[in-house]
Amino acid sequence: MIVIWAEGGKRIGSGHLNRSMDVFNILKGEFNVNFYAEDPESIQFYRDREIHVLKFDVLKNGNFFLITDLRFPEEHKNLKDIKKYALKHLSIHDMGLAQMDSDIKVDGHIKMLNEYQFEDNKKYYLGPDYFLLKTKFRHFNKVRKKVKKKARRIYLSLGGWSRLEDLRYFSELLLKEGFVLTISWGFGKSNRDRRLFRKNFPSVDIVTRGEFIPRKYYEADIAILAGGISFYEAACTGTPSLLFYKDEFQKFTVNSFVEHGFGISAGNLFDFNENEFLEVLRNYKYDFEMRKNHSNAGKRMIDGLGLLRLKKIVEEEYDKLFK
Repeated sequence: MIVIWAEGGKRIGSGHLNRSMDVFNILKGEFNVNFYAEDPESIQFYRDREIHVLKFDVLKNGNFFLITDLRFPEEHKNLKDIKKYALKHLSIHDMGLAQMDSDIKVDGHIKMLNEYQFEDNKKYYLGPDYFLLKTKFRHFNKVRKKVKKKARRIYLSLGGWSRLEDLRYFSELLLKEGFVLTISWGFGKSNRDRRLFRKNFPSVDIVTRGEFIPRKYYEADIAILAGGISFYEAACTGTPSLLFYKDEFQKFTVNSFVEHGFGISAGNLFDFNENEFLEVLRNYKYDFEMRKNHSNAGKRMIDGLGLLRLKKIVEEEYDKLFK
C-alpha cells in the first residue's frame, strides 16, 4: 500500500494538494494508493473529490510506502510516528527544502533555497526535471507555441484560494485594457458567487477543472500568476508571464525564474500598485522579442515529465520492498 500525505489551505495555497492528486492519478492504476491528512481544509479538499482519508490509527499497522508533500513538516506532530511505521519514506519538495529526514528526496527546484546535507544512505532526485505537473503539460511543452506580435489573450491565476474580490478587480482591470480573459476560479467560492460573476463578466472564460488548464495556458499570450506551481505550469507551456508573489518563499521562486530567463516579477500581490502594474503589462504586451525569449526559456527549463520520472522511482523502490 502507498499512503500520500499532503496539506494545503488558505494559508499556503492548494499547490501541494493538487500535486498529491496528480501523484495519485499516475500511480493508482498500478498501486493501492490511499491518503492521509490532518488539517480540516485538506481533509475537505479530498472529501470534495470523494476520496477517503485514512485515520492515524490505521497507519499504526505499518506495511506501507509513505509519500509526503508538506510545506511545514515541523507543524505535524504525528509525522515522526508515521515515518516510524512506514517501510520507506519519499518526500516531495520544490525549493531545495528537502531537509526533513526521508529515505528518498524529490525536489523540483529551479534554484535551491537551502543547500542539501547529502547523506550516503539517502537518495536525491533534484532539479526541474523532477517538478511534478499534470501529465498533459508534457504534450503542450512539445507543441510549438506561436508568440504573437501583440499579446491579446490573458490567463489569470491568483492561487487556489484566490479571493472573489481580487478576481473581480483584475477582471475589470484587464477587460478595460482590451484583453480577452480566462481565469482560474479556484476553491472556497459558492455556486452563487460563480453565477453572479458570470452575469457581471459574461465574456470571461472561467476554468474550474484541472484537465483543461494545460490547454488554457497554451492558448494564452500572457499569463498573470500568483502562486508557486502555476509558474512552472506556464514555463512548461512556454507562456510568457507576469509573476506575483505572496510570501518570501514565492518571492525566491519568482526571482529564480527571472534569473533563468523566464517571466517578469510583478512584485508582492499584497502591495499592489495599479499604475506600475499596467505600465509593465502594456510594455510586455508589445515586446515581442522579450516574450519570445521568455517562452523559449520556460520550455527549456520544464519539460512536464516529472510525474513519469517519479512513477519510475516509486516502481523501483516499491519492488524492492514488496517483491
